[in-house]
Amino acid sequence: MIDYIFLVYVYKAINLPLSDDNFLKFLFDGYLTVQPSEMTKQQHDCLYKRAQSLHREANKLQSQTTHLDILGDNLRALIPEIDHVLFDPEVVDTLTSLLGENYVLHPHHYLHKSGTIDQGFHQDGNLPWNERGHYRSHRPDWALLFYYPQQVDSTNGATEVVAASQYWTKDFEKGAAWYPDDSLDRTFDGGYNNLEYRDRQIQQGLNSIGIPDLDRRFVYVPQGEVLIGSYDLIHRGSRSLPDSDDRFMYKFYFLRTQEPQRSAQRYTKIPNLIFGRKELRPVVKENWQWSKGFRIDEDIQESSVLFTQLMGDQEHKRVEAAYLLGMSDTDVATEILIEGLYSQSEGTRRASGYGLRIKGRPVTDRLIEALKSNQVGTQRVAAFALGTVASAISGEAVSALGSCLDSDQDDLLRSNAAYSLGQIARAQDCDVQYLANMLIKRLEDCNERNNTTSANFPRSTVKESAAYALLQLLANHHVDQSILLRVVYLAVNDNDRYVSVLLLESLMLNSKEDPLISSLVSGLIKQRRIIRPNRSSQN
Repeated sequence: MIDYIFLVYVYKAINLPLSDDNFLKFLFDGYLTVQPSEMTKQQHDCLYKRAQSLHREANKLQSQTTHLDILGDNLRALIPEIDHVLFDPEVVDTLTSLLGENYVLHPHHYLHKSGTIDQGFHQDGNLPWNERGHYRSHRPDWALLFYYPQQVDSTNGATEVVAASQYWTKDFEKGAAWYPDDSLDRTFDGGYNNLEYRDRQIQQGLNSIGIPDLDRRFVYVPQGEVLIGSYDLIHRGSRSLPDSDDRFMYKFYFLRTQEPQRSAQRYTKIPNLIFGRKELRPVVKENWQWSKGFRIDEDIQESSVLFTQLMGDQEHKRVEAAYLLGMSDTDVATEILIEGLYSQSEGTRRASGYGLRIKGRPVTDRLIEALKSNQVGTQRVAAFALGTVASAISGEAVSALGSCLDSDQDDLLRSNAAYSLGQIARAQDCDVQYLANMLIKRLEDCNERNNTTSANFPRSTVKESAAYALLQLLANHHVDQSILLRVVYLAVNDNDRYVSVLLLESLMLNSKEDPLISSLVSGLIKQRRIIRPNRSSQN
């Protein structure tokens, strides 16, 4: 039996948005901490005890699917009190300020408990269980939430973050294949009892990204504090001392569904970016403008210097150069980014994609052409860079991405194409019917084979990206009832819990004016999902 299955919580802000200073701090540092405004100590204590009980149950079962059935993805059914955190007005206001109205709670989540082994630094995979679906956004499209039901200090396994690290990453390609995760040191073993060896390993992993003077911070918080961070923030869990009390962390993540809208009264002023790392200032400036719904092109100086930076091997310098070139309306800036897109360097191609994404419509035809490259790394970045609302007016762009999704042999290219179609689907002038039919086709019947078994859960990363895209479409457009009925069928019958719940979320957003349907779908979203033994899977 599921507790409170039809208790409907509503994301209801109390109109306390982040100040400009706090939003700027988030864009630079990559995280903020907030204290839930309507929760009591008794509620935090309750959530601590429920976490202890759930971990005891998981340890007792010793099942190969405990992470799926108990500790992951089912917390709202098993611990319904966690909704007090997720729907607290302070939390909702902060998330609304970062992600916009109608943001969505992703169905993947987990209840962590610190142990006596350290984690290495990493960025979470952008699909569940550290699978890879698309290039990291940089824009505030995704957010992590870490909730600590107890005080966290130096003894009980604090989270450590690398402030301002969310715009950088490591190479992940392995020829035509790729690493699914973004661990900074893929050989890290926790250090065990040799603390000197552990510290050296952790620092070497961080050094491998090639950026000097990174800002490591342990997150010490009072009971009940919530960390809300960029999904791409580099972080790790530290070990707890042997005699310390249990330290739990409830982890959730959220996604944007709507393009930022420009306000007639606020946010047209660009802040003075006098603090933070110099090479991050153009990145933060562009993301500030995008988040506030406006864009100002800028002139660049010394294009030869930016060319050298972009083609170099320093991640922070490449990204800085790509943003400066992307914000310029000059032809020379465009040509440098296009040359970077075809580079043999994965880091240069990736950075160039961010610059080209900023440029939008003027480079659409060049990106469509790049989709035909014989270098799959170029194709992947081009597919990602096409994912802007500016591409919606180009039928050729949508058709080219649809063709990649439908028939290309590279699943990471196809997944990036699906993700970009989701970004395009936010535009008011996109071809709604065409996109709906295309995305539903990829989700129906046997059109997608499973391509991963990570976490003992066979599924398709391409399907999950297509479900994300369909959610974006239905969050922004009304569709025919025939389309909704097909989505209902898929949501109820798909074996991938992430596909199923993303589609349910899309139905709830599309029919939010009907309280009866909203209540029913909200209950279905919250219900417990269990991996059935001996279930056959399609391969």
